[in-house]
Amino acid sequence: IVQKNSEHEDDEQPQQQQQQLRLLPDAQQELERRRKQESTFTTPLKRSPSMKPFFRAFYSTIYTKEKKEFYRQEREKYPEIDAHYRKLCGRAVSFEDFWQRYEYRCDLDRIQQELSVLPQTEKSHETSSSKNESNGDGVIPNGGDEIPIISG
Repeated sequence: IVQKNSEHEDDEQPQQQQQQLRLLPDAQQELERRRKQESTFTTPLKRSPSMKPFFRAFYSTIYTKEKKEFYRQEREKYPEIDAHYRKLCGRAVSFEDFWQRYEYRCDLDRIQQELSVLPQTEKSHETSSSKNESNGDGVIPNGGDEIPIISG
């Protein structure tokens, strides 16, 4: 049995769900943009203590049969990823760096979280091409790699 902390808890859940539904198209658009950007794969992730769980999980599964199948499917499903992989992997970036950056930056849940913490005025600019061209790296200004993940 779940006990409610306040009378307003019922009102908060639908509002949070509505906000998530509004973010989904923006997050999907941002995900598609990141898949196309070479910098998603070439720009190193900024290492910080908050990212340790991600790195631990990534390195514990990168060479598993399931993960290799996932990478194969992603390349098959998204031609732009395959093109980046063929161009960059083993030349400009290692196999590990390529997939680490992809998994971190192209995680739809993480992108939704990033968009949900941005003020509303920034959200509209983040997905616009003029903003992305002006910062030049094709990645959310803080690198899309140090957004705190709020568990809940």
